[in-house]
Amino acid sequence: MYKYNLNETFKLNDIKTQRIEWLKKELHKIFIDKKKNNETLLLFTEKLYEKGYCGLDIIQLLENHAQFLNLSNEKRYELLFAFNKVKKEFRNEKILIIFILNFLLMSLDFSLENITFM
Repeated sequence: MYKYNLNETFKLNDIKTQRIEWLKKELHKIFIDKKKNNETLLLFTEKLYEKGYCGLDIIQLLENHAQFLNLSNEKRYELLFAFNKVKKEFRNEKILIIFILNFLLMSLDFSLENITFM
């Protein structure tokens, strides 16, 4: 009897790696952009959503590959804690993505200790 492994058949590991690398590249482009504003953030959120990314993908990227954003461990864990705390409150995936991107890219110096207002 033959056992077929879906990961090997469809090369799912390669696809996951390509998706993560693309997301890292695009986030890095936005991160170093000096002219980023709310409109570019909205367009980037729409682009991510249309390509099939979700807020959990960004959170997972922050958990596993945070070195590309040059975050301190303290700030990284503060963001992860806040995002995991509020993700269940959002019903719309685009709003969750823009919430995460706003704090990652636009408001990185804000403190998230009082995020309980959500």
